[in-house]
Parts: sequence; C-alpha cells; structure tokens
Amino acid sequence: MNIKCILFLIFMLNVLSIQAQDKIVTTSGDTIECRIVSVSDDYIIYEQFVSDKGIVGNRLPVEQMSTYTKGENSKDMYRQKKSIPPAQRWQIGIQGGTGLTLASAKGIRTDFHKKMKWGNHYGADIHYWLNRWGSLGVKYSGFYTSAGTYLIIDVHDGRTYYCANVEKRIYINFAGLSFSTQQYFAYYDKLRLTFASAYGLAHYRDEEEYDNYKFSNYLLKSTSFGFSLELSAEYFPLSWMSVGTHVSCFGAWFWKGKLSDGYNNTTVKFKELQINSINAMRLDLSIGIKFYL
Repeated sequence: MNIKCILFLIFMLNVLSIQAQDKIVTTSGDTIECRIVSVSDDYIIYEQFVSDKGIVGNRLPVEQMSTYTKGENSKDMYRQKKSIPPAQRWQIGIQGGTGLTLASAKGIRTDFHKKMKWGNHYGADIHYWLNRWGSLGVKYSGFYTSAGTYLIIDVHDGRTYYCANVEKRIYINFAGLSFSTQQYFAYYDKLRLTFASAYGLAHYRDEEEYDNYKFSNYLLKSTSFGFSLELSAEYFPLSWMSVGTHVSCFGAWFWKGKLSDGYNNTTVKFKELQINSINAMRLDLSIGIKFYL
C-alpha cells in the first residue's frame, strides 16, 4: 500500500476520533464539539479539527465553562462551580522600600520638611482567600523619616544667642482591615496583578530632641482614620511563593493630638499651632515576598 495512503488513513482516524467525541458548553451557551485532553483548576484543554488547519489545540478558562461531557456515551457530567476555591487559602506577605510624603504639616518646624520628604516604608499583611478572585485580611504599614540640623536662636536681648543640635523623627503606623483581588493571565500563570485596599487606624508620632537644656524636647502624638490603596505585580517562581513590586498610596489627616515636653501633657487642636491639620498623604514603592499556604 502506498505510504501516502497509509498516512492519509491515520490522519482521518485521528479526525474521526476528535469529531463529536466530547462536548463543552460555555457560560454564554455555545457548544464546542472536541476531544477533551485534560481539566485543571484553571483551564480545560481540548483539541478540534479545523478544515483548513487540521487538528488544533486550545484551552478555555474554567470560569467560562458551564458544563462538559467527556465521552459520547459517558454519563459523567460535571458542572463548573461559580467560585473555584484556590489551592492555597492563606497568604502571608512582607515588604519594604521607600516612601515619599506628598504634603507637610505647615507651621511645625517647616525647615525640616524638605529633608524629611523621603523615608523608609515597611509593611506586612495576612489574607484568607474566599475564592480565586477575592480575599479578606489585615494589613500593617509603617513609615519612618528623620532629619537633623544646627540651630542658632537670637532671644533679642541684644547679647544672647542659643545654639543647639536638633534631631527630628516622625513615625506613622497604620493597621486595618484589607480587601484584595487578583487578575490572572490566561497564557502566563506565573504572573498576577493584585489590587488591595485597607481601612483602619493611623498613629502619628513626632519627636523633636535638642542637645541644649535651654530648649525643651517635645513629643506629639495623634490618632486618626487612614486608608491604603495598593497595586502589585507578582511573579511566582514557585507555586506557593511570589516576589513582586508594590505601588501604594496612603492617606490620613490628623486634627488634634497630645503634646508633651517631658513634664506636661496637653491635648491640643492643631489649628492652635497655626495649622488646620497634619496631612500624611504618602506614595510608597516597595518590593516584597508572599507565601501562599
């Protein structure tokens, strides 16, 4: 028998084995007649015969599948759940980087402002994934910046000047409830985009310390409502671990606080200090690692 005839018969047998063997029904109501190769938590992989291309492989995200039947005479019918549980439900993440303050507290040592616009950002979070698309959890975010300078102050008595080195430190800590969602890429499983938002309490701590006893050190503390919005790109070198970059925006406004000089504690409204509020808006850029358990 001619070798070409043998190859043609093998090809036709493959085509007949594919045609009308299995069926997939999509969520839009379309029916795909094919041969199902495999089914995973993410995709259903199948083959079809296309007249001008021959046998073509393809895959369909499982969230777009309503039902499928494997085998023409098979009674096994599977209905796709509306929400597929993730393989790992717990997510634990840590991150660190830099932060840029977008506003300042006018009136409280504004000469420090330019030196303290940049600082260190760090954070951690833990989430529980309800399904592959959404999770609930808690988030912590911290920011630290400091600056120092040398002061010469004229007391206006015609002969006296006071000199001192001053160090200023600002800490902003935030903790709140967090909500996040992930976007999967159909043709590249190792890359995901994650958007998260968190809402909770922010704590502001401002320390100013002098090395001259003529000046009073002070501590200013305040608490207010804050929020955080974050977008991150994650790469998965392992199925249970990701590394990524994070861009986030933090916001909080403080209207009053407690002022202490080491001897007296006073509750003050910031408008009494010639400012309406302390604006702690900040833009953070960091790298992080996450574990999926």
